[in-house]
Amino acid sequence: MGGDLRGMLAATSRLVDRLPESAPGYGFLLGCHAFGLEEAGEFASVERAGRRAVELEPEDAWGIHAVSHVHEMSGRVREGVAWLERDRASWSRCNNFSFHISWHLALLWRLEQEGVAVGQRWEELGEIALKRRSDTTLTFASLHYLLALVATKETAAAAELVSAIGAKAVSAEGDQAAVMDVVGRDLAQTILGLAKSGVNRTAIDRLATRLPTIGGSHAQRDVFVRSLAMLAAERGDRATLDRVLAIRRRLKREDRFALLVRERLRGAAAQPIPLSA
Repeated sequence: MGGDLRGMLAATSRLVDRLPESAPGYGFLLGCHAFGLEEAGEFASVERAGRRAVELEPEDAWGIHAVSHVHEMSGRVREGVAWLERDRASWSRCNNFSFHISWHLALLWRLEQEGVAVGQRWEELGEIALKRRSDTTLTFASLHYLLALVATKETAAAAELVSAIGAKAVSAEGDQAAVMDVVGRDLAQTILGLAKSGVNRTAIDRLATRLPTIGGSHAQRDVFVRSLAMLAAERGDRATLDRVLAIRRRLKREDRFALLVRERLRGAAAQPIPLSA
């Protein structure tokens, strides 16, 4: 939730190193440790730890989840779907976390970026986001409401949410105000730029590198990195696109998306639209 990737892995590492496998709850601990390893890019170690966690605790949603992240980051889509479907009976009963694991099987914004028609599947999310357009409790959630509002062309409501995020950023009320000040406000304005004509060019580099502060995982935050990349490509800005894609490469993720977005850049090259200063 706080984006402290090193701290998260350090906390589980201390316990994993000191407890035997026979300790009560060790499988659950190992599942959490596997996720910390994944966020650190230690994919081979993740699979070993995550699969062992599930062996020890068959209903350990964190172990299932960590391994699914490796599938996502390494582009092993069919294998990832099969892995999640295999254990659906376990994770589908795991309180609110079940919705997050379901998310791994259905990513609307990314599907549309890849040219997949998603039909009316945005509408329900748009209705929920309309009710949350003044909700700035959590930066991560607010930005996702904004995606739904932009996707359903609720531009006025999207602008209202961006304004609320901006107000929270300067309010100094709690840790989320600081997160919105560092990254949330500028990222919200940039996302809204997808529905408008302008965008702050200098924000793209800064936003891509500061994203971990909003919490979530690399796979979740990638929806925003991809959007920044698409924005640069559609405006013919090769230098910015290269920098954003370099950030994705540092996360060791398989990058078929890079091919797609470079095609978009080539299409925009004849008539580049300059980004605002």
